[in-house]
Amino acid sequence: MEKLDLPVVEKKTPIAKDNKQEMHKLRNDFNIFLAKLSNKETKHVALNELKKIIESNINSDALKVFLSSLSNYDKTLTSLAKEGQIEILTVIIEKYKELDNSLQKVCNIIYKTLNDSSLQVHIACSNALITLYTYCLSNRTKEQIKTFLYNPLEEIILTNPNKLAQSGAAKSIHVLILEFCRHKDLMKYLLPSFIDLFNVSIMFIIEIAY
Repeated sequence: MEKLDLPVVEKKTPIAKDNKQEMHKLRNDFNIFLAKLSNKETKHVALNELKKIIESNINSDALKVFLSSLSNYDKTLTSLAKEGQIEILTVIIEKYKELDNSLQKVCNIIYKTLNDSSLQVHIACSNALITLYTYCLSNRTKEQIKTFLYNPLEEIILTNPNKLAQSGAAKSIHVLILEFCRHKDLMKYLLPSFIDLFNVSIMFIIEIAY
């Protein structure tokens, strides 16, 4: 039987290697502008550049890079930088929408930031939670919404010794209540938990949030 000469197939550089290099560059670029969030003079430009980076990289690998950088961000950040960090996280939520495998990580970034003393940071966190609900959780079951949005805030208020975190969590609950009031079934489901948490009326929740 005649032996066939098969064509030689050239070995190509693995795609995974190229992707790894791209993600390494992406992480560096992202972190460079994250570092500029602490300065009032550079924050606006940094936010715009970070938004451009996010909008140009809507894929699962890039999402891991973004969330990893935000999770590992220096714990000694100024309030200005923390506010910017949460604003960028909100952009990520809006642009990606589907965060099934990253929901917990996103929530953790928000909840750990509530221990800041700045009202602006607390407002940014509240906005991020509303955005998370709107884009990622509104179609989930009431039980899932409670698990991701209410239970962690309740835990912070009841068990976290940090008064700043408690205050931030109370503000977030207040904002969530206002949002959930537009969704009667959800509000009806969560209302007993709200009342039990404070052991008073909803008006008290609003009062301690300010």
